[in-house]
Amino acid sequence: MRLITSRGLTDGTDFDLVRMGPGLPLPSRNLLIGWLTEAATREVGVILVRVRVTDRVGDVHERTINLLKGAVRAPPHPNPPLV
Repeated sequence: MRLITSRGLTDGTDFDLVRMGPGLPLPSRNLLIGWLTEAATREVGVILVRVRVTDRVGDVHERTINLLKGAVRAPPHPNPPLV
């Protein structure tokens, strides 16, 4: 968050990222992690989310996901600003 705002972007106007932490449950469907405007998408190169899960037998599984992999940085038809 600090890195994004240091680039001149405003939380709640240019982007909004859900604050998550250890022990918080993740819904199985319709998980919104956040949103970015087209300007923020052009400015931010990578947003990584690390998910670590311990299954019923105690095995730990971990994945790091790049949320902006394949993002269209300059859409041909930008969305109107959020109100």
